[in-house]
Amino acid sequence: PVIMGCFIHRHQVVMVPGSRWSFSSREQALPPLLYGALLMTIPPIAHLTMQPPGAVDQYAEMFSLDWPAELLSRTDCFFPDRFSNMCVLSVVSIVIFTDFTVLIASHTFATLRKHSSMSDKMKEYHRTMTKVLVLQSAVPVVLAQLPLSISISVYFLNVDGSLITALCFAVNASYSFFHSITVIVTTPVYRRHLKRMI
Repeated sequence: PVIMGCFIHRHQVVMVPGSRWSFSSREQALPPLLYGALLMTIPPIAHLTMQPPGAVDQYAEMFSLDWPAELLSRTDCFFPDRFSNMCVLSVVSIVIFTDFTVLIASHTFATLRKHSSMSDKMKEYHRTMTKVLVLQSAVPVVLAQLPLSISISVYFLNVDGSLITALCFAVNASYSFFHSITVIVTTPVYRRHLKRMI
């Protein structure tokens, strides 16, 4: 929702007052709030996917005999139908976010090309800022949402996903580091501060 709000802000900054695409502050806040509400439904659904303690016994044949008993006693299992509901909602959320950001960034760039009352210097500034936002929002898509989508696909395709899922988790674990690096590198104020520190 925060990144979505940033895209809306970048879009509205370049809109000509009175344009049909110029929205009030309340209208600008609505898409991120609705998207946030959608995302808030995922944790309760994820909680409902868990089976009660002891339910692992009915899946005992799926576990290796080499596993220690204390590990098996802490193992959680999912209700497959409820888990698939959570997966579908997660994928729908990813698709909504991706489509929204691609459409609004494309419209922002198109508006900048046609904008007649803005100086070339300001156009270039807004174009650069929008490109930076696209880059900064691409990092969570590639390093967080894409691995999640692949992990969900492995589950639904019922393939041996031990290596695929491990790679997805490794990529996902690198997200925080690479997102921080991206923000520092693409933000002039942070770059200058880092140069002073070095």
